[in-house]
Amino acid sequence: MSRATLLAVALLAASLVVAPRVARAQQQDATSAAAAEKLFQEGRTLIEQGRWVDACPKLAESLRLDPAVGTALNLAECYERVDRVASAWVTYRKAETMARRAGQRERYTHAASRAELLEGKLSYLTVTVTAPPKGLVVTRDGERLGEAAWGTAVPVDGGVHVIEATAPGRRTWRRDVSVEPRSARAKIEIPSLDVAPAQARSADGPSPAVPLQLTLGWVAAATGVAALGTGFAFGAIAKSQYDDAGTHCSAVDCDGRGVALTSDARSSAAISTVLFVAGGALAIGGVVLVLTAPRRDSTAAQVGLALSPTGYGAWATF
Repeated sequence: MSRATLLAVALLAASLVVAPRVARAQQQDATSAAAAEKLFQEGRTLIEQGRWVDACPKLAESLRLDPAVGTALNLAECYERVDRVASAWVTYRKAETMARRAGQRERYTHAASRAELLEGKLSYLTVTVTAPPKGLVVTRDGERLGEAAWGTAVPVDGGVHVIEATAPGRRTWRRDVSVEPRSARAKIEIPSLDVAPAQARSADGPSPAVPLQLTLGWVAAATGVAALGTGFAFGAIAKSQYDDAGTHCSAVDCDGRGVALTSDARSSAAISTVLFVAGGALAIGGVVLVLTAPRRDSTAAQVGLALSPTGYGAWATF
């Protein structure tokens, strides 16, 4: 197959992949544009009826779906009419930028003049933070307020704004702050966040190692008991093998069977001894771990071992 043929096949394959995507994108754009136009018409109808409060959301959604200079100017005026000065100001600025790019001189001049007029009427809200903990997140009306904006007077619409601060292991802090719609300045300070209740209980309760110590203690004790039981079994086997070997041995010598049984008995006895020693150590160590694990509502238990004329003794306090 020639290079030209290969290139043609590759271009055909690419077109088969790209063409449907382009068609879908164009269909989505057309749908968004149609929805935006419908919302714009509904917004204009509401404006003609004097229902500015209801018109603003329609125009805002229309602008989101299909950014257009005319929609931005209508939305900015709508915000201005309902006394949302900050929203009107920023929307006029957006309309100005869009109109400049489109070369619509009359529109960007109008938008710029309206924005300049509103700039002197803006209200500002300053959010300051005291001793921010690690991972602090501050939001204003549900939207995150970046660290760079802390302590900065930011233009806001008039009304009640909800300030919230959250951080891992800390209590959530939330306050409402009221701001006048025009030429006002408000401040709110976020204090040091209190430690969350769960975190406080953790500080007073057992250390993170306590559950592991208890688990290890019980496992060691259970393993030790199992080893002791196995040691008893091997001891019994060793005794039985010694008894059987006796029937094949005289006072002077043993036959082949007796020698083999004696050897097996010694091996079983050795295993029994090892299991007794290891099992006893594990059992005692497990009990010590369990008894000395710190407890939330009492002091740590104490345990000890002592020698007496009759053997070993143990004591414990709780």
